Amino acid sequence: MHVPGEVHRVRQDDVVPDAAIVAEVNERLCAGCGICVSVCPYEARVLDPERRVDAEEARTLTAQAETLLPGDPAGAIATLTRAVLLDPVLFTPAMIGVMALSDFFGMSNINDLAKRARRRRQRWSDRAAAYADFHGRGVFKGWSDDALRAYVDHALKDVDDGVALKCQPAQEAAIFSSYPQGLWSALRRIRTPTLVLHGERSFPFVHKSTQRWCRMNHAASAHRVPGGHCFMQEHPADTARRIAQFLLR
Repeated sequence: MHVPGEVHRVRQDDVVPDAAIVAEVNERLCAGCGICVSVCPYEARVLDPERRVDAEEARTLTAQAETLLPGDPAGAIATLTRAVLLDPVLFTPAMIGVMALSDFFGMSNINDLAKRARRRRQRWSDRAAAYADFHGRGVFKGWSDDALRAYVDHALKDVDDGVALKCQPAQEAAIFSSYPQGLWSALRRIRTPTLVLHGERSFPFVHKSTQRWCRMNHAASAHRVPGGHCFMQEHPADTARRIAQFLLR
């Protein structure tokens, strides 16, 4: 999802320090959807075809970090001191139970969200046609013009007959057909101070799950903000202000 322009400028101004990164994947939480492989700009991720989990080789992105932050020590590993989650899809334990039961009976791929994802349009004649199709509709309703144009520019790829979504509907359907294992035990163990910003008009279970997490783990805090699931595209300046205020304490 597109990062609001104001947040990008904070990063450009070196207000938030960064370093070279070694990425690791929690295989218990990985759904094997492959989206991280398709969208990674550094081509640093691969998917194990047998286990269907991300077989990240923990390659240090030193070269990319040096490009963004000249003079950074080679091989340095970033340590999170604070984190911000934007409307994270945290399923309630009850929802996960239903998903696990559906998976056991082989029905996980026929849920409504998965079926709707598979039917989603994925090709347009050009970016102008895609913009017109997205504007003011569905999840894109209320987005700022800059955010929507950035989505059209970066979430679509050129193909022979026009443009297409980089994240294929089949990949999105795979996410909806899967369920996270060990999610709440992992959330309980987090010690990094984490702020959750979630939209007032987002999925009802997001607020419920966020409140549950905050009660069980004092490292987590939350604020409801105006907007829906994509409030950061609706109100980029306010989102950037809230993020910077928490990270730069």
